[in-house]
Amino acid sequence: MPVLQRRAKFISEAELQRASRVHIARLEAAVQKYAPRLWELASAHLIRWLRYVLSRLAARYPQYRADGDEMLTAILSQLSKGFSDPDLSPALRDMWRSSIEGYFLATDPRAQEIEEYTRRMIENDLGEYWKNLTDPGTLARKITKWREQGKGYEDVSRQLGMEVMAQDLEKQYRTGYYTAERLVRTTYNASANFVAMKQLQQQGYTHKQWITARDARVRGAGKVKSPYSHVFMEGKTVPIDDPFVTRENFRMMFPGDRSKGAPIGHVIHCRCTVIGIIQEGARPSRPTAQQPIQTPAPRPSRPTPAPPAPTPVPQPVFTPPPPPRPAPPQRPTPAPATPAATGPSIRSAIQNKERGNKTAQAIETAMSRIDQVHTFKSGSRPIPIRRASLGGSRQGAFSYTNKGRPVEIRIDPKAQHPDLTAVHEIGHYLDLEGFGSGRKVAASDPRLKEFRDAAMDSEAVRELRQMRYSPWLEVDGEQYETPVRHLTYLLDMDEIWARAYAQFIAEETGDPTLLMQIRDVITDDFGPVRYTQWTEADFAPIRAAIRKYLEVMGWLKKS
Repeated sequence: MPVLQRRAKFISEAELQRASRVHIARLEAAVQKYAPRLWELASAHLIRWLRYVLSRLAARYPQYRADGDEMLTAILSQLSKGFSDPDLSPALRDMWRSSIEGYFLATDPRAQEIEEYTRRMIENDLGEYWKNLTDPGTLARKITKWREQGKGYEDVSRQLGMEVMAQDLEKQYRTGYYTAERLVRTTYNASANFVAMKQLQQQGYTHKQWITARDARVRGAGKVKSPYSHVFMEGKTVPIDDPFVTRENFRMMFPGDRSKGAPIGHVIHCRCTVIGIIQEGARPSRPTAQQPIQTPAPRPSRPTPAPPAPTPVPQPVFTPPPPPRPAPPQRPTPAPATPAATGPSIRSAIQNKERGNKTAQAIETAMSRIDQVHTFKSGSRPIPIRRASLGGSRQGAFSYTNKGRPVEIRIDPKAQHPDLTAVHEIGHYLDLEGFGSGRKVAASDPRLKEFRDAAMDSEAVRELRQMRYSPWLEVDGEQYETPVRHLTYLLDMDEIWARAYAQFIAEETGDPTLLMQIRDVITDDFGPVRYTQWTEADFAPIRAAIRKYLEVMGWLKKS
């Protein structure tokens, strides 16, 4: 609940406590109201799904008797396709109204924008919620465990085998009520804070402050173990239109915000809120479509008296001026020279351990192209780069210790784009060591803010973000389950930087191999791959921001 303050130093502890208590009271009231509705509707569909899948598995199981979890998961996934996903939105349909209540009239354009925002968020979250409830892998592990204990699957022909198991499963799944509470709390908190932000902007606040629930359940407090800290965020104050930056270098416009790629671990069960501050001399929020700039009406002009009649003036006699003296020859002033780049070559830090193979050639190409463009910080700790089988779909890897010491770069010998991969992984090294000092700069250095903003506003990153919160991806008319974990990884600022750096080197040098490999990526049929690189037009602001950073640091070489 926003609290009006004229100066940040006047905010009292009592007022902060009140803001937190009021927000949590509204949040928990919403949980008590909507979570039972959601669970009642979801559990009924869940039992139907269980019986649907198990009844079909009973007839088909004997032919898969020797298969393990992976095959059983695939079978259950296939069987689930015949079950239509239920519509759970009626349970939460009017939840947005309780988050907006007392702030805006229903006819206000901002209210309509908030309704649309909440509706999209609820649809995405409900899709994810249903997928988690009906996860074939979870069901497969339970069935395999019971089979190993001799329950039901040692003799599937027993008349009650599947019926007993179905009842067992139903009991297990009925304990999942807390998942409904989690969804409502997470979604309502984001919606309520989005509403609060709109109100703060409308009322002319210049800054916003992050307020936690201030108890032992806050992330990072007491015994709460979480890789994400909200204790760190307590009291953080930023300009009203700027994002908060978390300890882990994620950007959030308000607690619960996922629009800029913050992971689910930062928003799930979050009870934090935001308050407004007016600082003297600071500028309020930039005008939006709902906040038009008011142009003052022009003052009425005073009647102007007619000018007096002109007085005749005697005309002077024209005398031609003397011819001008020839100007002395001047030496041309040379344009100020761009200072030469200072710093070591990339070859002083990256030690190529490969000889006479495809990977060695790709590494040499990468280092040569980087050396054409820039230097970097002196004193960087050198590391080896070598080829190694990485498994899966990984093409390269940069490793470092928990204390930020770089260890090595590995390139898979079967990498589809070895040259681009080598530049990408060297980009990770430069982010941590070559530009920083054991601290990643791409996600935190104020001098790279322009890069971060350009990257997050690019079409490619926006597409990845939209996929991340969609329940399904469609490719060639076929629907596939969204690879949420992989998309979260792709939206990490470290990864965005490495991909952008690789494309920056490719475009700055015009290397045909690197450019061809980028074109190969952006013409891929699969969305999560296609949008890992940028079209030339989409990349232009990012390229300019990286170039500006290198120039400011004195590392950019003359082109």
